[in-house]
Amino acid sequence: MCIFISKFMKKRSSVFRSLRAPRRVTCDDSPGIPIAVPSAPLLRAYKGRPDQPRPPVLTLGGRTSLGIGRCKKVDSVPDFQPDQFQGLWHVMEIFSTSSHCMTMTFKRTGRYTFKVTESREFDLLRRLGHDHTFANTGTFTVKHPWHPAKFKARWPSNIFGSADATIVDTDYDSFAVLVECQHVLFFFRRTSAVILSRENSLDPVIVSRVKADLAKYDLDVAHFDVINHSGCRAPGEAAFNYAIDASTLSFLRRQHKSSKARPKTPPRARPPVRFGMRVPRLRIG
Repeated sequence: MCIFISKFMKKRSSVFRSLRAPRRVTCDDSPGIPIAVPSAPLLRAYKGRPDQPRPPVLTLGGRTSLGIGRCKKVDSVPDFQPDQFQGLWHVMEIFSTSSHCMTMTFKRTGRYTFKVTESREFDLLRRLGHDHTFANTGTFTVKHPWHPAKFKARWPSNIFGSADATIVDTDYDSFAVLVECQHVLFFFRRTSAVILSRENSLDPVIVSRVKADLAKYDLDVAHFDVINHSGCRAPGEAAFNYAIDASTLSFLRRQHKSSKARPKTPPRARPPVRFGMRVPRLRIG
């Protein structure tokens, strides 16, 4: 889990002062991914040896890049048309992931809201021959009406809460670029960039131009991983179809709240008091 990063980063001053390494780690939303942290003797062994490649400070496979500082400011699509943007998009490249067959489906549910379903196949389960699909359904809500391409993204699998999502570029017919960023543990930021396509392939010229544009926002395009779309199953066609959405979490929250709710006993009535004297009630019969 990403929360273990805080325990390691408490000693970041001495570690980074000796390594002079960039303060960047990668993080995954998927459970069960081991964390690789170099031991203290290994870190000391690399101190003062610039000719040797330095070990990674903290890495794990994921779909986000974790850094220190505030989120980068990115521009959104001017005059965004949500009706033209909705529909199925294939994920061509995304930050640091090992998943396959990733797609994102945008369905407009209100004037300022989208229901977004992200579908994928996990690489480890696919190697083990497990026929499956995994769907994660969240909501995109427009932050300000005058910026209709900037959203507050809420994913049920994100334990840190909502994130800022921005549609940086799109022509609605062939490609789109989505950037998400979230502040974590006060001084960390989780950043993810996605290159989308209406088809399961995209012109390399467009991909190169998109990466050049993202590099202008100081986003490290080296984190991009290409998604394999060969032999993909549509959601519902696999032998095992896993899904998580907001209704599942809300059901758990409702159960949690109802278990805490206890019937309150009404307060016991007190006899009337007149001129500072307590007058007992009289029973008749």
